[in-house]
Amino acid sequence: MIQFFGFQADFLTIPVYANKNSNDFLVFDSQINLSDEFALTGLIPGRIFMVFARKTNEDEYISRIRLESLQWAVIVNYSLLLIATWMIHGFSYLHVMIYNMRTILLIFLIRFHIVLARERQATAS
Repeated sequence: MIQFFGFQADFLTIPVYANKNSNDFLVFDSQINLSDEFALTGLIPGRIFMVFARKTNEDEYISRIRLESLQWAVIVNYSLLLIATWMIHGFSYLHVMIYNMRTILLIFLIRFHIVLARERQATAS
C-alpha cells in the first residue's frame, strides 16, 4: 500500500549521518523515512501468525492440507519468479523481487483457505 499511495508518516523521518571528512565528525547527509520498514515489520510477522495459527478442529487432514498448500505456494512463487526473471529487466526487476518476498505467505493463505472451504462444502452436501 505504501508503494502505491506514497504514504509516509512524518514522525518516522530520521536524519542520516555519514562520515564525510577525515576529522571523524558526523556530517548531515540526508533524511530517510522508515514507513516502509515499519509496514513490512508488521506485515511479515502478521502473515506468519496467520499461516501457523492452529484451527480449532486441527487434525491430520488439515495438517496435510497445510503442508500441501505450503509446497504448492513455494512452487507457484518460484515459478512466477522464474518467468519474471526472463520477462522483466532493469530496475523493474527490483520491484519483482520485493513483491516476490511478500507473496509466498499470501499464496499459501489463499490456497489453504480455498481448499478448506471446498472441503467444508463437500462434507456439508
